Amino acid sequence: MKRKLILTIFAVFLVAIYWILFTQNIQKNKSITPPTNKSSFFTSPYALFNINYPSYFDIEYDETITILKDSSNKGEIIINRNGTNFTDINSYLSDFDLKRTVKTQPCPSIHTQYIFFCRLETFENLQITQKIYYLQISTWVYTISTTTPELYDELDQIVKSFRYTGE
Repeated sequence: MKRKLILTIFAVFLVAIYWILFTQNIQKNKSITPPTNKSSFFTSPYALFNINYPSYFDIEYDETITILKDSSNKGEIIINRNGTNFTDINSYLSDFDLKRTVKTQPCPSIHTQYIFFCRLETFENLQITQKIYYLQISTWVYTISTTTPELYDELDQIVKSFRYTGE
């Protein structure tokens, strides 16, 4: 009888300790990982643009390409600048499509002070689908894209913040 009482008290004690530690751990986790909506600002000294982007991205850039890498390794968003002799984006894209094996599907364009033409491009031979925005400014075509569907919202946010800084 005495042994049963000691075991019961010990079991209740263990359950109480487990419950306290478990609820404390949940509360700690809630306070450690608050959602962040902070953004950062980037100006490309070479490609003549600036953007706002979520601060959990790291940026690498050179003269023509800017890569925003998600710090949780979900994927990346790429901003590229190409020169063109075409006078409009439709001619540029028609030429692009003739030279490559790509299936395209339109997606909603974004209108800021610029008109970004959007589409989903699937390169079946590479098994890659990307959401890509095109913007032509004079003799430059900017593309902003990702192959990671989980980053589509961030891609849209970056496109909306895009500003050309050239003349």
